[in-house]
Amino acid sequence: MLPIARPLALRWPRLHNRPMELIIQQAADTLGVSRSFLLRLLEEGKIPAQGPDDDRRVRLQDLLEFKEREEALRHRALDELTEFNEEIGLYD
Repeated sequence: MLPIARPLALRWPRLHNRPMELIIQQAADTLGVSRSFLLRLLEEGKIPAQGPDDDRRVRLQDLLEFKEREEALRHRALDELTEFNEEIGLYD
């Protein structure tokens, strides 16, 4: 994700009186995933989207929150794996 995305997402509502929305391809590019993978996330309800199927929009803030949740899950899983490896003696 571009380093400017988070500050822009935080300022956008104050500047434009509405949340910043991205088209599907922009949202996929922001997350660094394919368009089809993002569509699957939307269909599964993991990221909310607005509008009809052929013109869906995704709020930038929702993307950033999803990314933070996924990173937290990844870190927790890595911590658990490291702890398990220490318990079975792989780090001795």
